[in-house]
Amino acid sequence: PLFSESAMVKALATDYMSEAANHLAVLRGGDGYRAAQPGLEGVIHAHPFRVFEGPNDVLFEQFGRDRMKDAGTRDLTALLERAGFRPASRVLSTLCAEHPEVETQRGMVAAGRVLGHAMAARRAREHEAAFTAEERDLVVRLTERAIARAYADLLA
Repeated sequence: PLFSESAMVKALATDYMSEAANHLAVLRGGDGYRAAQPGLEGVIHAHPFRVFEGPNDVLFEQFGRDRMKDAGTRDLTALLERAGFRPASRVLSTLCAEHPEVETQRGMVAAGRVLGHAMAARRAREHEAAFTAEERDLVVRLTERAIARAYADLLA
């Protein structure tokens, strides 16, 4: 469904924006948290976008539910395989081998996050001519890191 994919783009972009602003504030040290500093302004200005047009966690949950309903399974690793996602790192391969069944609301949010990142990576591969090699590598690294975090949440 187009709505789900557009919601994922919004949720992922605002998550990346918030994460980048937080990293900038931390990199600037104590100055990063003072008023009128780019790091703090980024954090302040990024936050509303995570709520506007639906809180990101709700969008992730909806996306996860939609994908699992369409596929008829709650096995997250099977869904990733159907989406054409193949883990590049050993750590993520080990996590994916667990085949977690998603049952809880918290798990559904994590599953939506995983599937959203996999969708973003797939879209980047489909339009790879629009990206430099460095940008594609960055998408792969960000995707793997985000999926590993979400899998760790699911398995905790």
